[in-house]
Amino acid sequence: MTKLQHLSHNKDRQIRVFISSTFSDMHDERDLLIKKIFPQLRKLCEERAVIWTEVDLRWGITKEESDEGKILPLCLEEIHRCRPYFIGLLGERYGRVPKSISADLLESQPWLKEHLEHSVTELEIIHGVFNEGQMHKHAYFYFRDPKYLESMPEGKQQYFMSDEASGKLVKLKKKIRDAHDKEICVLREGYVNPEQLGEWILEDFTALIDRLYPKDKIPYPLDQEAMRHEAYAKSRRLAFVGRSDLLRQMDEHAGSTGAKPLVLTGESGCGKSALLAEWAARWHDKNPKDLIIQHYTGSTPESADWQGLVRRILSELKRAFNISDELPMQSDALRTAMQDWLVKTAGSRRVVIVLDALNQISSEDASAKQLGWLPFALPTNVRLIVSSLPGESLDALRKRNWKELHVPLFARDDIAPAAKAYFDIFSKRLHREILAKIEDTAAAANPLFLRAVLDELRQFGLSKELENKDFRKKLEEEAFNYLKAPDPLALFNLILNRWDRDFGQDDEYPDLVRRSLCLIACSRFGLSESELLDLLGKKNADGKYEPLPRRPWTPFYLAAENDLAQRAGLLTFGHDYLRAAVQRRYLDDEAAACHFRHQLAGYFGSIPQPTDRKLDELPLLLRDVEQWEALKDLLADLPTFDRMREHPRWKWELHGFWLAIGGRYDPIEVYRHALDETEPNLSAERLPYYFNKVAIFHLDAGRYEGSEQLHCRALEVSESVLGNEHPDTLTYVNNLAMLQKSKGDYEGAEQLYRHALEISESVLGNEHPDTLTYMNNLAELLRSKGDYEGAEQLHYRVMEVSESVLGNEHPDTLTYVNNLALLLGSKGDYEGAEPLFRRTLAGRECVLGKEHPNTIESVNNLAWMLKSKGDYEGAEPLFRRSLEASEHVLGNEHPNTLTYVNNLAALLENKGDYEGAELLSHRALEASERVLGKEHPNTLTIVNNLAGLLYSKGDYEGAESLFRHALEASERVLGNEHPNTLGNVNNLAGLLYSKGDYKGAEPLFRRSLEDICKVSRKMGGQHPHLKIIFYNYATCLQKMGMNGEQVRQRLKAVLKPYGFSAR
Repeated sequence: MTKLQHLSHNKDRQIRVFISSTFSDMHDERDLLIKKIFPQLRKLCEERAVIWTEVDLRWGITKEESDEGKILPLCLEEIHRCRPYFIGLLGERYGRVPKSISADLLESQPWLKEHLEHSVTELEIIHGVFNEGQMHKHAYFYFRDPKYLESMPEGKQQYFMSDEASGKLVKLKKKIRDAHDKEICVLREGYVNPEQLGEWILEDFTALIDRLYPKDKIPYPLDQEAMRHEAYAKSRRLAFVGRSDLLRQMDEHAGSTGAKPLVLTGESGCGKSALLAEWAARWHDKNPKDLIIQHYTGSTPESADWQGLVRRILSELKRAFNISDELPMQSDALRTAMQDWLVKTAGSRRVVIVLDALNQISSEDASAKQLGWLPFALPTNVRLIVSSLPGESLDALRKRNWKELHVPLFARDDIAPAAKAYFDIFSKRLHREILAKIEDTAAAANPLFLRAVLDELRQFGLSKELENKDFRKKLEEEAFNYLKAPDPLALFNLILNRWDRDFGQDDEYPDLVRRSLCLIACSRFGLSESELLDLLGKKNADGKYEPLPRRPWTPFYLAAENDLAQRAGLLTFGHDYLRAAVQRRYLDDEAAACHFRHQLAGYFGSIPQPTDRKLDELPLLLRDVEQWEALKDLLADLPTFDRMREHPRWKWELHGFWLAIGGRYDPIEVYRHALDETEPNLSAERLPYYFNKVAIFHLDAGRYEGSEQLHCRALEVSESVLGNEHPDTLTYVNNLAMLQKSKGDYEGAEQLYRHALEISESVLGNEHPDTLTYMNNLAELLRSKGDYEGAEQLHYRVMEVSESVLGNEHPDTLTYVNNLALLLGSKGDYEGAEPLFRRTLAGRECVLGKEHPNTIESVNNLAWMLKSKGDYEGAEPLFRRSLEASEHVLGNEHPNTLTYVNNLAALLENKGDYEGAELLSHRALEASERVLGKEHPNTLTIVNNLAGLLYSKGDYEGAESLFRHALEASERVLGNEHPNTLGNVNNLAGLLYSKGDYKGAEPLFRRSLEDICKVSRKMGGQHPHLKIIFYNYATCLQKMGMNGEQVRQRLKAVLKPYGFSAR
């Protein structure tokens, strides 16, 4: 085992103080300290980057005498954890002497044998102060003025005195005074009331904090986080043995030049974290000039947040290499920042980055686990070593073809040395028969299994007790019982049984183990400790709800601590084995899971404001317990709605929750009612904001009717309050136009876009960004109408003005270049479009980064153009790149990602790879139905495309069913004249024609021709598709047996009402 190394200054900035006093006479003092004094000290510590914790395990005990036997071992353990900080309060009461002390405790704390007649209070003082040697004046004693008794009613004075033990109290106080004279502790005597005691403790500990952690020497947050990760690494290195071959391979990898990153793999519990921690310490010892950044996901409250991880690494690089750039704050910029900043270190000293447990990265961001923020390539001076369990993150790593190093389970020869080393830490030893049994247990090859067994066995006495046959027999029985478990899952079921037995039998707080773990299991992301204590509390005698005291919680938490993890400040399971054991033992019955979800829903539902924690947990809980009315009411709360719409993940989850509600409530009516109720309480300026927000939400969901009503109300109110020419009013005009365009009402949309553009040019000027936006939107509408000439003029104008005002590489300019390229591609001018697409892509890669959503869009657009011109080989790698990047950045089910899935499927169909295309199409359809709903316009587009694929394969029956579904839904959702509906009509007609069902195809072709004539008349010219549809209908008529004259007469009858001839 190597010497434990500190990779950086790691002084523990923590004050954990134990409060010791007699019980029944110190209620007022303890109450004042807990409620008034300690919060002030905690606040002061927070300002100095110090963690303050007070520990009072006997607070809340109702029967001191009955509980002392249980509480003494815990008190002594907590005193050990709190050293050297100690507060002792003494009045005129000595305290109760324990009736008995267990043999186990006497063996582990042999000094107790000399103090069997001493009170628990004195035993705490002996252990916390007198047995500790030099306390550095961190132990503080406060004696109460004896005259305080005179202020007590006669009936209560008996609780403040110990006549029968007054001599012991005198001796104890003398020992404390002597210790004070020797400067072992601080003593202040004669406080006259609890308030004065509070003042003294506040003064003393403020001075201590100032002395230990001066205001002008607060470590940077960067150093604080590094300290926490090193503390975790130190705990993983405990009892590390063996693994020499793996350490050698890691050394060789880190020492080689230009090596790709290394990925450690292996099953849960195989020891990846310990191996990384041990290797990092050894490497630092041999290479002290290297910059080593180690990050253990799940080890600190914020460690699972990918953005925090990236910022931490950038901060270390900035300091080490004097990088002048400011840290990116926006997530889009952070996705490429690591790659860019590591390049800045090229040619300098070696940088070693260790990232453990990437599979535990928080899934709050759908793209986080896809690791799009992790560099693909590294400068030659950078080494990256990561670990991950199987799953999304490891799949993403394997796509990069990085070298893998498998971490195997222990060999048989490794087990005994590992067990001995672990027990040596606690000055214990294992009997040879037990050790031999452990070696022969196949499951003990898993380090997690082995450590869990050893943790259980070390609960027993010390080595001397092994000479006692009865004790040894009991220990062997316990050990053999655990070792019968065939795997870690079975083992943790046995451990849960022991936890239940030891910590779940409290009469006052029964079933603590089951309730705690089930609440964690039924939450979405875990629970903070304070949330959990709140949930485990109960009403007191006065009917007031109180959280669970720490007295019953602490011993259980200490027992389970190694198997729990903190992620983003939330307690959750440290490994899947414990989660699975809890699920199997307690939650196999759906009714049990439902009970805890109801409790969690009630708890988070009581939070009045839409906090992050509330929105992370409550909607999903309400959905899972099918409390549809409560879920509806939550989503209808406008502040909640507003927050969810602003958050990238919640924005799409909001749609998903409404899909789950289904037809139980109509979202249009729900939000109309919510707005009506809120309207009297909103200012006239704020009201259109909410109308607009809800309107866009309905638009995103394809609920055009509800969206239009609110867009009109937003515009009406804004015009009335702000005026027709106010920028906000023009925004609402633009948004209403956007809605009309989505509906297919191009004429109505054009009028609105031109209105917004005209006023913006007049009020804001021709070169204002808002003016360019409205001009661009009008150009996009004209492109959709098929008016390519009008669209092209506007697109060129927008691009040229933006280049002049904002510059060639401004993101807005690149958007306008992209839109012009799309227009040229739509009209078949691929030679003109390609250089513009390539310019946009290069500019976005430079300005925004390779994995910005806009850059991904540019990759897809270039691929679309190459596909359109028949360059399938050039298009496919670009389609795949855009899809993979979108999966990384936005997640597998983001609407953009589904568009890219659909586009790749279309390419494969064109190439004749029907099997590959169909797999992708089904994936896109299933996800779109789940995320957006079965009748969302985007979903119907995918249905239509899948039908086209089946058509191409010759599966006419399957294609017809889907085409008819797409058409019926499109008519219902979008209306008969929407461009999507018209396309669906034509597609179904084409299928029936191919089947030879000319009579079935004819009315559809006729309808398609009539509809395109209507559109052409509205746009004042001939739609580009009119000739194609005209030809299709004429051909169908001929197939039905009509001669040329009959066909002409039929075409004339259809076209004449719209002003077109049949020639």
